[in-house]
Amino acid sequence: MSDQFNDESNEANRKNDQETDIGRTRSVINQPTVPDKRLANFQGQATQIPGISGINLSYLPGDIVDNDYQLIKLLGRGGMGAVFSCRHLTLDREYAIKLLSAQQLSKEAWVRFQSEARALARLNHPNIVSIYNMGIDKQQCPYYVMDFLSGSPLDELIHKSGMLDEQNALDIFIQVAGALNSAHNQGIVHRDVKPSNVMVTSEPDNGKALVKIVDFGIARVSKQDLTSQSQTATGLIFGTPYYMSPEQCQGEKVDARSDIYSFGCALYEALTGRPPFVGDSAFHTFMMHQSDEPPPMRGKAGSKIAPELVAAVDKMLHKKPADRYQTMALVEQDLILIREDRSTQPAKKKVEPKQTLAAPIIADEDEDEVEAEDPLLNRLKKIGLVLGALGIIGTLLVVYLVLENEKHKKNNNLTVDEGVLTLRPTQLLRDFGASPEELQDVTNEKIIPLEESRQNAVKLYKSYQSLPNFLQEKFRRDGYFHFLPNVSLGSISIGDKKPVSAKGNIEAPLGVGAFLYLITPTRGFPLFLHKFGPDDLTGLAIVTDSPSVVLKEIRSWHHLSEIDFFNPLLKAMPDATEYWDESKIADSDLPQIDKLNGIKILGLCKPVSGSAILHMTLLNRLEGLNLKEIKDFEPLLQELPKYDNLKELTLIHQETKNEQLEYLSKMKNLEKLTIKRGFLTLNSLSYFQKMPALKYLRLDRNDWNAEEKANFQKGLPKVEVTYEPVAESTYWEM
Repeated sequence: MSDQFNDESNEANRKNDQETDIGRTRSVINQPTVPDKRLANFQGQATQIPGISGINLSYLPGDIVDNDYQLIKLLGRGGMGAVFSCRHLTLDREYAIKLLSAQQLSKEAWVRFQSEARALARLNHPNIVSIYNMGIDKQQCPYYVMDFLSGSPLDELIHKSGMLDEQNALDIFIQVAGALNSAHNQGIVHRDVKPSNVMVTSEPDNGKALVKIVDFGIARVSKQDLTSQSQTATGLIFGTPYYMSPEQCQGEKVDARSDIYSFGCALYEALTGRPPFVGDSAFHTFMMHQSDEPPPMRGKAGSKIAPELVAAVDKMLHKKPADRYQTMALVEQDLILIREDRSTQPAKKKVEPKQTLAAPIIADEDEDEVEAEDPLLNRLKKIGLVLGALGIIGTLLVVYLVLENEKHKKNNNLTVDEGVLTLRPTQLLRDFGASPEELQDVTNEKIIPLEESRQNAVKLYKSYQSLPNFLQEKFRRDGYFHFLPNVSLGSISIGDKKPVSAKGNIEAPLGVGAFLYLITPTRGFPLFLHKFGPDDLTGLAIVTDSPSVVLKEIRSWHHLSEIDFFNPLLKAMPDATEYWDESKIADSDLPQIDKLNGIKILGLCKPVSGSAILHMTLLNRLEGLNLKEIKDFEPLLQELPKYDNLKELTLIHQETKNEQLEYLSKMKNLEKLTIKRGFLTLNSLSYFQKMPALKYLRLDRNDWNAEEKANFQKGLPKVEVTYEPVAESTYWEM
């Protein structure tokens, strides 16, 4: 990366080398207006970028930027520059490269942007486009290299469909909120949150919408002055003024709450098809941001939008920052709550607008904002019109994306079709040795109550939310955990004691460890973790839809030695495709988990892949690994014997057979082994006999009779073999 705007070191040699590569790169220096002869071969693909010294640089597909990046195709261009797809010549990997107009940057702004880019690179957030490199091509054109995304800008998707349905909008904007919250926690304010800066791709595993936010930090380094509220680029019309906060319009210092306002404008547009404030001119739009109330929100075909969602957007759009949500974490939390409410309540249920939570403001520590030198601009700022912040143009990646619609709409009433509920457990659990009595028990005693508890998730959360100082007061204090007496978060074990329901007051002496097992109804509310101090828990089993929020909350937990992203206390699910006791965690979350240096035991579940786990450095330090329905498991299984540090292993629903036991028999330090829902037979004994360090073996083969179990134990005289019910959903005694 370049550390200053006019870095001349090593550039002379680069320039000489590049200019010998005729036909691949060319600078139009002396006559910037002379047509490039190559244009005939690349109609619509050529672009000229103003350089630092006022010259224009011409870029075409095939050109090489900074000796490393060969341009492939023009993806978009605008006032701040142009975006190409490119290929790194050494790595042979495709990226996107943004070539920035030097006319829109000052030296100070470029240095500041580099600083923010480094901070973003350290975030490594799955919903923020990654920046890999930056520099200055031919000592003239600043550039930065980022992910090449296969997707479409959100504004394009809104334009195609007219507006998004509530479920799609919530799924997308919850991800946006999580990404912005992560950036805000690092002191980075986006300043240009709008649909065109939100790329929507799809997850390779399940086709669900995956969001990437682009152009962090670009808005505030722009010097461009525009009097229009819209700008045209590659056939798409969009304008930044529609999304600017009142304080941003006035040229005042902005913080995270300005992004929250812009976020609200973007969400309003996604739900209704148009921004909340659309004036006849930029000036008119700015004045509307200052004084007008947004029009009532109407969804598709004039349908009403959920009142709690309307209330949330209204709160985001308050004129005064102090009246808005105070952090993006609270925005994310309420949107998750609304999504859960929408998916669990009967369609016609009346829902009262909820209260929101207060938290400290995350201020932007930008002490070196570029001051406007134009006297006219200064006068305009005094009347609330800032033109200098309008020059940013969103990255336009012109790639087609089809968003997969929801395949099934669930009936979420409390009525339970017992035949439907028992069908899948019967099919699954009978193969693993479950008796008919166990199957009936798990339906009557476990599945139906779980369904009811999931439908009571919002009630549980609101019970806690109504408490004074909800976030400020921790659960553990004065030698006790203080939970509500009538609602349970799950189970908790203190020291070596068996787990008990996490409700009421539970004694927890100072210095004694505690393991918390959260249950499905809490999956949408990771903010509960904020009520635990950094020394309160030594173990956590969590069921969450927002692993990025969870990882942010627990990264300062000093004594946490085990984390499982599924609840090991629940042993039976009604449908293997449902996330009942499992988190919605993906391979993209593993780099953040890899940073949890204190973890000794790690539990992961579908759709995480075994090949991705192999890339974790944490694997070299773990003492225990708990795996449930891991995809692409075979590569990991084959490599496990290489990790002498592993002493405990749990495999759930991994289709474990004798062939897999052959690999496990080579793990020379494995002491504890649990295999649930495997396909073991009495002949599996010989493989366990090969495990030299094995002391404890947990199985669920209850279809073996007493004599068979006794003979199996005789074959392992130094191993304690225990059997657990296949379909029971109490805790494991490990």
